[in-house]
Amino acid sequence: MRHLLTALLTLMALSSQAAPLEVTLKDGERVRIGEHGPLLQAMILEDSRCPVDVQCLQAGQILLMLAVSPAEGTPPIMVAVSWPDNSQSKWRTRYPHPDYRFELLSLEPRACTSCKLMPGHTIHLRITPRKKP
Repeated sequence: MRHLLTALLTLMALSSQAAPLEVTLKDGERVRIGEHGPLLQAMILEDSRCPVDVQCLQAGQILLMLAVSPAEGTPPIMVAVSWPDNSQSKWRTRYPHPDYRFELLSLEPRACTSCKLMPGHTIHLRITPRKKP
C-alpha cells in the first residue's frame, strides 16, 4: 500500500509539472511564471506583419525575445520566438529554453494604416514545463 501511495504522489507531481500555463503581458512588462517560477520579460524586436486594412503579397514576420531569469537580479536566459512567413502554420522557437517551451498564442494589435494611435502590444503566451529526464 505504501508503494502504491508513493507511486501515486510521484505521478501527481509529474503531471502537475507538465501542465501548461497561459500568460498575458504587455511589451516590456515582467511577470513571474507560476507562483514560484522564474521572471519573464517579453520584448518585441520586429513586427512586420501586414496591416489589417491592407492587402499584402507577404505576411511579414514577428520576432519576439523573451528574457527568463531564475530570480531577481540573476542573468536571464534569452529565448527567441518567431513567425517567419506564411508558409509556417505555427509559431516556432528559434532559441529554446532548457526548462520551458514557449508558444506565442497571439500578439495584438496588428498594424493599421488608417488608425491614428496604436496602443501598446499585448502578448499572449502558452508556457509548458519541459519534462525532466
